[in-house]
Amino acid sequence: EFSRAKRLRKIMNERPLVFAALNRDFVAAGSGPSGGGRGNGVGDPNLASRVLYEAYVSDLDKGAEGNADKYDTAVDALTLSMAHICNVATARPNDRKQLSLPQEYIRRNAAKDAVGVTARTLGLLPKVTAAAISNMAGVGDISNLETGKASTIAERASLKAAGRAAEKRATIVMLALRDLIFLRTSPERRKEAVRGLVGLATGRIPTVPTVAERALKLVMNKIFAKSDDLANAVLECAEEDLELAQKLFEDKEKEIEEKNEERRREMTDEERSFLDPHAPISDLEGRVFSRCKRSVSLFLVLCLHKIENVRTLIRAGSKHKMGTLAKAVRSELPKFCKAAGKKHGEATVAKLVADQSEEEEADLVLAFLDGLAPSSATQLAPDSLVEACLEIQKEKSGGKDPRYIIPVVSSLDREVLLGLLPSFINAGDNVLEAAFARMRERLARSYNQYRVEGGGVKLKGMTTCEQLVALHELNFTYPDFKEIGGSRRYLDLVKRFIENGEVCTDRVLMSALEVSSQKFQQGSPLPLVFMRTVIMTIGKHHSLLAYLCNNLLKRLTDGKIWDVPKQWEGWKRAASMLCVTETPSSVRAIAGLPVAQLKEFCTNYSSTRGTIGIVLERQGDYEALDEEKKTIIRG
Repeated sequence: EFSRAKRLRKIMNERPLVFAALNRDFVAAGSGPSGGGRGNGVGDPNLASRVLYEAYVSDLDKGAEGNADKYDTAVDALTLSMAHICNVATARPNDRKQLSLPQEYIRRNAAKDAVGVTARTLGLLPKVTAAAISNMAGVGDISNLETGKASTIAERASLKAAGRAAEKRATIVMLALRDLIFLRTSPERRKEAVRGLVGLATGRIPTVPTVAERALKLVMNKIFAKSDDLANAVLECAEEDLELAQKLFEDKEKEIEEKNEERRREMTDEERSFLDPHAPISDLEGRVFSRCKRSVSLFLVLCLHKIENVRTLIRAGSKHKMGTLAKAVRSELPKFCKAAGKKHGEATVAKLVADQSEEEEADLVLAFLDGLAPSSATQLAPDSLVEACLEIQKEKSGGKDPRYIIPVVSSLDREVLLGLLPSFINAGDNVLEAAFARMRERLARSYNQYRVEGGGVKLKGMTTCEQLVALHELNFTYPDFKEIGGSRRYLDLVKRFIENGEVCTDRVLMSALEVSSQKFQQGSPLPLVFMRTVIMTIGKHHSLLAYLCNNLLKRLTDGKIWDVPKQWEGWKRAASMLCVTETPSSVRAIAGLPVAQLKEFCTNYSSTRGTIGIVLERQGDYEALDEEKKTIIRG
């Protein structure tokens, strides 16, 4: 099979007069005062009609020697002539040596008439060839009409006019393909026309963007819904188009990687930190991404009607996990999941996707589950979807991989989440952060509150304050915890949570410390890392120093913190760091210690004696102290 350019040259070499006369005939038709020419259709006494008459005769007498390919050649010559005229009409003025405006006008009208004549003629032919459909579909290519690169106002206006004319021609071709599908009976020809429309809709055949959108709506709303045979043809062509998009990426994969790396080097560190891993980076990847995205969009719309075909998309999107096609799939998933969940049910779609996926396709399955979960901050996931995610987790990983339930954790009871916390930690830092973000997404207004259960109502999700309290109360001697770093890993998790200023604000930290200290005052033990958190707060959250000095340290002494040696050591260190002459200061909390504990503190941190005495005398509290305490402070 020859390409279009090769076929064009072949016909010109074999029958130069026919091709030249066809072009002249089309151009002459568009040169009249009204731009409409003589009509130039079948039945008019012109060369195009005579060529088609010969084609009719040849088709009726296929057995005659030499008639085997006359029909295909005649139809090909007509449509190639039309395509050539359209290409000339959309060429940049520089390519045509700055044609004058009258010449521009004549060529655009000739192209319009050529498309109109050819479209009407195809409806009358006894057989439409695949090459003819291909020639017709490609007349809307305006890739060389880049108005942004026009050097003058006149050139820019000319290019815009050429673009509008190309849109009209592409619309005529789109409607002609629709008529071929509805009026022809040959399955092969109908399928070829469907392939042409699908190519226009997905961008495989270059055309005007507005026409591509119309073609997509035409394929889905008219062609696909017309009959089962057409629906199968659309689905098959869409799958072929998806494979071509994947092949396009594979052919350009190495070049894309080079361009992406070059673009990353041009970025600053801050720009690289905000780079979306699922968005195109370089201009080349952007063009390939746009092509892949349209194929994916069409295929996902088809999957809404036949949800079982989603397996094809999972396989294509998982072949190159960080490839351009995979990015295109992920970008279109949220819209599809929302529509599919509404039509088929979230749980049904989740189970179907999980059942049709393999182990290496887990990332895309997780993206599907994430898209099926409600995106609204006030909406809980349906119980059926929660049960489906738990069932998928059990089937896929024996209940060990918590990633499968992250999309629905905001709908789980807080007590259940407390039991799942070790498994999230074991799965890695990224999994834990994603789980925390999902847990608190519905509770943004109460982010700094620790809710109390009551009235038999179960608390769903976890606020940021509750997450910090849960991390503090977690038993890091948990057997699985030891395998991934033990206490060092645990301390690092707490530290990173506190240092994340966007999540752990001053109000969140104060609320978490308040909750733990109140529990301690009521008889519950302090978390092992509690005083370590207090010491970190002193260095990083200066707005909380007054709260620490005036409330927290005093409450801990009321609970007799010295009965717990490790916590007592932490208290003494925190109090010594806050023992300053300026306000706020921990001097009053230190002076309120029993004699034995005050003596121990002043012995361990003797440098604070002078500060304690100065502050107490300035505040007028020194004379109220017991003589024994005065003696300890004086040293």
